[in-house]
Amino acid sequence: THWVLLAPDDGGVAAKLRRYFPSGIPPFWERLLVAGTPARVVEHFAGYVAAGVQHFVVQVVDPDDDETVRLLATAVAPAVAGGAFRAD
Repeated sequence: THWVLLAPDDGGVAAKLRRYFPSGIPPFWERLLVAGTPARVVEHFAGYVAAGVQHFVVQVVDPDDDETVRLLATAVAPAVAGGAFRAD
């Protein structure tokens, strides 16, 4: 399971990280959190696809974070499912 936090740009990602983790990212979250732009998160999952993983379970940090849910559904999932990345 991966916890996902997305924003369209690095500034948005940084703002969300400060909002949800004002004291910094705790060790638990460092191991499980994938935070970034859609391109960065697609890159993260590309390594798993290259290793043969076909299915992912993801959770969002905040279920009311519509932006993360939307970007996951419209940018990340289609790119990962369609192989729209370089898995070298």
